[in-house]
Amino acid sequence: MALQLSGFLLIFLLRILAHICRSAVAALDSIFVFNGFQR
Repeated sequence: MALQLSGFLLIFLLRILAHICRSAVAALDSIFVFNGFQR
């Protein structure tokens, strides 16, 4: 039971980390595009 719960938490944390990474990459992309338009 505990093993199942820890596995579920691990997958949950990995999904949150992947979401944060995607958001950060999207934010950086928009910043770079904005800077490109500024030049």
